Amino acid sequence: MIAGIILLGFAEVPYITIIYLQGKITLIADFVNWWRHTVRFAYSGIATISFLAGLCLPHICNRLFFDKSKELSRAIQEEGENFEQILEKAIKRTKMVSITLKNNKVYIGAVTSNYLPGGTRRYLKIIPFYSGYRDQKDMSLHITTNYAMVYDKIANGQLPDLEVDDDFEFVIAVSEIISVNIFDPEAFDHFQESAIVETDKY
Repeated sequence: MIAGIILLGFAEVPYITIIYLQGKITLIADFVNWWRHTVRFAYSGIATISFLAGLCLPHICNRLFFDKSKELSRAIQEEGENFEQILEKAIKRTKMVSITLKNNKVYIGAVTSNYLPGGTRRYLKIIPFYSGYRDQKDMSLHITTNYAMVYDKIANGQLPDLEVDDDFEFVIAVSEIISVNIFDPEAFDHFQESAIVETDKY
């Protein structure tokens, strides 16, 4: 009921404006006269404008007052699980994530598009910086491909036919992911060095 009253209020504004202008603009006056003679029931003008306002105003208001990415972020923070929240944190803080798949392949990179919790889009997009695999025995991470070196060449103009976003972004189905974590290259290097030192002791 309240929504109907609000829409009626919005409808009154253009209706009153048309009535005011009909005496000043011949085209509007002709249209109003045609409407009155063609549609013969009371308040038909207000009813029609209210109907059109009900169709158009929600879309206009959503575009003006709501940001899709912010609303998605809010929904994830309030209702999302740890998986979505980690991805959203990585996007906000421009951090890389390490994504381990069911086949033990690992992709490390920047998330460019989070998936919609509860929606039909059950995938996410990333630009990989590294890829590799996890050892089946101890699940240790082994990096085999360094995409960052290629990106540097693209940035320096050495590979003019390639673009990072268009040529390297790829989609990962959420159903194939078994774990996600924030990836810190410096911390990873530190742990790798520590593992080498421990191995050298024996």
